[in-house]
Amino acid sequence: MPLPGEASQNKMIPVTRSPLNIDITFQSSSVLILLYPYNNEMNVILMKRTLDDTPHSGQISFPGGRFEPGDNSLQETALREAEEELGISASGIEILGHLTPLQIQVSNMEVKPFVGVLYKKPLFRPNPGEVDYLIEVKVKDLLDPGIIEKKVEYIRGNRIEMPYYNIRNNHIWGATAMILSEFLDILRNIGIWE
Repeated sequence: MPLPGEASQNKMIPVTRSPLNIDITFQSSSVLILLYPYNNEMNVILMKRTLDDTPHSGQISFPGGRFEPGDNSLQETALREAEEELGISASGIEILGHLTPLQIQVSNMEVKPFVGVLYKKPLFRPNPGEVDYLIEVKVKDLLDPGIIEKKVEYIRGNRIEMPYYNIRNNHIWGATAMILSEFLDILRNIGIWE
């Protein structure tokens, strides 16, 4: 079936009064939505990025990053980044498909999300240079509409009204929330985890 795309992504888009820059050349990148079983439930792994001078410093995200010259595809980028950031072997990950690419102006990235699954929980060894901590979430908990909240933030001088997923006081917003919104709509459309 076709992907829900922007209609799903836009449910979680931050609203700002700043004009959009249409003269950006976007760099290719990808992320991995990694599913795995734990305690008889399917889970997703998220990570809080370390504080540094990058545009997404300290934010909650999926493992992922920029396409590099040694990568043969964006799928390979997502798997390589999962290995580097989560400290797992990507060799057992089965890629189920991809979601709609998303352009992120603040970091000049076009992100292609991939969905992958492991059939047993991996031993995570997060890279402390990139990952502050990991957040394991049951898929069924992500489908609870009660975890969606809204707040106003001032970022780089811009007033932004943002919807976010509140997972144990971790606020998942921006591109990660938009990607997650499409993923969850797909699950609802195919009728699993209801």
